[in-house]
Amino acid sequence: MDREEELVSKFLKYKGYNNIIYEPDGNIPPDFLVDNSTAIEVRRLNQHYFSGNKWEPLEDVRYTLVPKINSLLKSYTDRNHQRSAFVSINYSRPLKVSKNILKKLKSILDQHLNRLEQTVEFQLEDRLTIKIFPSSEKFESAYHFGMSSDHNAGGFVVGNVYTNLKLVLKDHQYLVVRNNDSHHQHLHIVANRVGYDGSITSDKWCKNRTARLCDHLEQEYKLTIARQHRRRDLSLDKITGKHRVKLEIRQNIQDLLDHGIRSLELLIKRLAKKGVETKLYKRRNGKAYGISFRKNNIAFKGSTIHRDLSYTKLQKQLSLNRQADRGLGL
Repeated sequence: MDREEELVSKFLKYKGYNNIIYEPDGNIPPDFLVDNSTAIEVRRLNQHYFSGNKWEPLEDVRYTLVPKINSLLKSYTDRNHQRSAFVSINYSRPLKVSKNILKKLKSILDQHLNRLEQTVEFQLEDRLTIKIFPSSEKFESAYHFGMSSDHNAGGFVVGNVYTNLKLVLKDHQYLVVRNNDSHHQHLHIVANRVGYDGSITSDKWCKNRTARLCDHLEQEYKLTIARQHRRRDLSLDKITGKHRVKLEIRQNIQDLLDHGIRSLELLIKRLAKKGVETKLYKRRNGKAYGISFRKNNIAFKGSTIHRDLSYTKLQKQLSLNRQADRGLGL
């Protein structure tokens, strides 16, 4: 199987099909026969770039540029290097892959061999830049291919993530790789908390800050909102009575938390508009210790609705939202 056929095979198995026959009639269509009734022929839909007078497949540049650069990097073996460095490329079209580009790159790599611990960036062409940054691990070659960012492919999400990482992890190693080895395209991000100067970036509120940043990118690029997608599992269609009310209250609260509500007072006001009454339980000194919610004359303690909706944990989540807003500037 080629790569596209492997993806289709994985997807069919993921969807629960078991009786899958590859090339039932040999090396002619179809590529798959499913349940002895459905024939599937795999065709790849290529992305294209309009160069001004014709459409060109994006892979024309990608399959020419990346392998040549990767081959050049692998030639830097047996250099008695004490450490290694990653080389990443960032490009857009129109771009003509020529021998001159490789000559420039080789000259830069040669000059950089004695300072592999440094992070540098060079512009080889108007639409082609490279970045060299140190690796914490020594490889067989002095240089190792890090990533490629194609600004004409799939929008500018990768580039935007790359830019945000520069702001969040300045002077740190990080790597962004777009992956297509499953039925959906996704990104892998690896970051080193230890900076080049030995300082350590705090991972406090990491999960919440990451979620807020992902929400921001999803809204900006009109992507499927992941957290909304997950909550579709809480379908209310076949649920009635108290259980339905409990799930409605839970979704009302979670919606507001996901949209960045930062104070209990504002949460109570917004819930009231949705028909949810909130009650705080207080000690003699006036300090709150518990919380309950009522809708349609049915009341539940917060912890009964969900363990994360007790008074203490709810306050912690509101605090996380405040911290995330200050940390990301969103």
